[in-house]
Amino acid sequence: MRLPRVDLWPRWKVRLDAGASGPGAAGESLRGHLSRERCAWRRLGSGVSPIPTCELLEDPAYKVLLAGPYRVRASGPRIMENFLDVGHFPFVHEGVLGDRARPEIADYAAEITSSGVVATGVKVFQPDPYGTGHGSTASYTYRVHRPLSASFVKDGEHSFGMLLSVTPHDAVDSTAWMWMAMNYEHDRISGPNLRAGPADPRVATT
Repeated sequence: MRLPRVDLWPRWKVRLDAGASGPGAAGESLRGHLSRERCAWRRLGSGVSPIPTCELLEDPAYKVLLAGPYRVRASGPRIMENFLDVGHFPFVHEGVLGDRARPEIADYAAEITSSGVVATGVKVFQPDPYGTGHGSTASYTYRVHRPLSASFVKDGEHSFGMLLSVTPHDAVDSTAWMWMAMNYEHDRISGPNLRAGPADPRVATT
């Protein structure tokens, strides 16, 4: 069974692997890995930037799931733009992540740091922000780690986070990888917790 790999910006490669250790394809050594997510990230150059991550992925109180990889007919930057655009929630995700009658996005703070761009206090009313059937105002913290890697943490009644990394194949063809972490209703969430057991065989194939 051939394991999929994804080139991430600027010098990291990730491979789904139940062991997440040992040499990679073509003799590339694994200089860093996210063992809790059952993925091995390979550095393709001599850069010293850390592996993109979301802090919730490291918290044992959260269940961690991998969504994808998904082949998407869009450019890498366009996928990232959609991920970061909270303003589309009331119109594209109406009834769940937004309400057309309450589309306002309050002012929030953004700054450029040594690890990327960080936006805090991004607040929006959501009819069902956690899939529990209860509406509330959610507050997001967004981080852009690389041009094609970003994450958010959503805090409110519960806490939910996601890390997105995109592999561009050409100008209008990409693959999206999404790691999700949540601290609620673990018994209702299908799929294996990536903190325990081998990688899901459905995602460990091409």
